[in-house]
Amino acid sequence: MQKLNDLSRSLIPLEPDGTLIAVIEMSLSSWLVAGIVPGVERQPLKKLEAETFMLLDAGFLKAALALEDWRAGSMLVRDTPYDVTRLHFFDTTHLDRASTPWRFDDPERTPAAQASRMATDFAASKGFGAGGLTGHHIGERVRVLCLPVPGTTFIDILDSEIAALPFPFDDINTTPWAQVGRAAMEIAGRRGAGAGFFTGHQVPGRKGWIGIDARLVEVFDIDDGTVASSQWAFTDINTVGWAQAARLASDVCFQRGFAGGFFTGHQLPNKRQIAALRHT
Repeated sequence: MQKLNDLSRSLIPLEPDGTLIAVIEMSLSSWLVAGIVPGVERQPLKKLEAETFMLLDAGFLKAALALEDWRAGSMLVRDTPYDVTRLHFFDTTHLDRASTPWRFDDPERTPAAQASRMATDFAASKGFGAGGLTGHHIGERVRVLCLPVPGTTFIDILDSEIAALPFPFDDINTTPWAQVGRAAMEIAGRRGAGAGFFTGHQVPGRKGWIGIDARLVEVFDIDDGTVASSQWAFTDINTVGWAQAARLASDVCFQRGFAGGFFTGHQLPNKRQIAALRHT
């Protein structure tokens, strides 16, 4: 007797406790996304713009849900081994970075926007609100600092808003990282955040931005002597590589008792601005 070959049948049994289930209704203008997330009691339903670049994977969806729950005052127990309400360091491996579309191995040779996209996607995959690279790396290990869900806000910034800034730019992949940093801080000031940075993601018309709550960050200037005393010293923030500058900023913040930090891109004679992250 001839046997039917039904290739639409799954040969693997469904495990609801360990499977992210998503149903997406797509049109040219918007997407309607419904999902069942392991570890989350409710079933989210989201309407997204068709051009959105937020990845529909478990990490990004959990991070979005965690942010919603925190705003609503109801933190649910999620299927993650990490406390996403606190800062957390990861020394990422090659496989960690290869799990994102923006994999790289040498921070010194990687564009800042690509590195930011990797850090953002890695942090989201762990359930955190945002992520940034400290610039430190040994062998295949590249350090990422993940920011907590309470205290970070993701926003799509329209190109029209960026064009109106004192530091406008068009393509985040070709704009110097310090100029992008200055634009991000200007947006933070206008939107009431303590600091901010671009994630490196962009689609036509908008770019991803993370705002950091003022309670989580302290902004201060360091002088030329502090810069010169570091093994990562540089003379001009507009020409130094992002990884070298990130190491210097991180080290200064560690020495001053902060969890980490980054240069904002702003500089004046004998002054360079740092956004330092407080321990949570």
